[in-house]
Amino acid sequence: MLQRLKLNLGMLLFCSLVSAASFAHQLPAIQAIPGGVALVPLQTNSESAPNVNFSRHKVMVVGQPRHWSALIGIPLTLTAGEHAIVTKDDSGHTSKQYFKVIAFEYPHESITISDENYVTPDQATQTRIKQERSKLKSVLATWHDTANPDTDFQWPVSGRISSPFGLQRFFNQTLRSRHTGLDIAAATGTPVHAVASGRVIESGNYFYTGHTVLIDHGQGLISMYCHLNKSLVKVGEQVKPSDVIAEVGATGRVTGPHLHLTVLLNQSKVEPRLFLPTSMPTPEKQTS
Repeated sequence: MLQRLKLNLGMLLFCSLVSAASFAHQLPAIQAIPGGVALVPLQTNSESAPNVNFSRHKVMVVGQPRHWSALIGIPLTLTAGEHAIVTKDDSGHTSKQYFKVIAFEYPHESITISDENYVTPDQATQTRIKQERSKLKSVLATWHDTANPDTDFQWPVSGRISSPFGLQRFFNQTLRSRHTGLDIAAATGTPVHAVASGRVIESGNYFYTGHTVLIDHGQGLISMYCHLNKSLVKVGEQVKPSDVIAEVGATGRVTGPHLHLTVLLNQSKVEPRLFLPTSMPTPEKQTS
């Protein structure tokens, strides 16, 4: 279901009309479902990349002069049906285009947490969570303009997929959240690599996600690495896909060591596997 560059018929027609040179990097797989990614060819002859907004957030624009497309992250909570983007070209002309989101039902998952405070936090913890959410909201709004960001991600770590994206999660038999990332089980201390080139915009310790690193890849594309044993990078540091940025751990709300990878596009948490190669590399051998 998540094969690379899986396009619907409309996108296939578009790609047949536009040369491969329109895109500097391989695009993610396209799935216009909640938690997925949509590719919308823009109806503009603008020489420079136009500004595109969806649901009050700026949207990534890829391509080349006169052949631009919007790459849109679709929120997990978005309803099926037609939705609009607003485009403003280099002449100042504003237009509206629509794309269709297809309904999709994610499965459920039940998890038992021994520490009840991670299920029903006490007042002091709720205060901490509120402060952390406010800080993360600001960090996740990061935007910097860069032409055709690298959307061809590499696996950050090798291991077993222990929990897929999008699950409706029951903690101690109570529905608490949606799983907004991809869990990869691996031993504590396993090296974690950046999925693509970018700049570290946060490295800190959070109640739910434990030791956490966030990397900005440009135009609202952000990768987030959670439950780390420790971070090996600092805010402001530039990284490449080959760089080790952290170690796998079991910090925050977890049942065992693993990497939780979240990918955000226009501040929407989307399926990471749309950006990753189909096959995972061979696990790294751990040294004693």
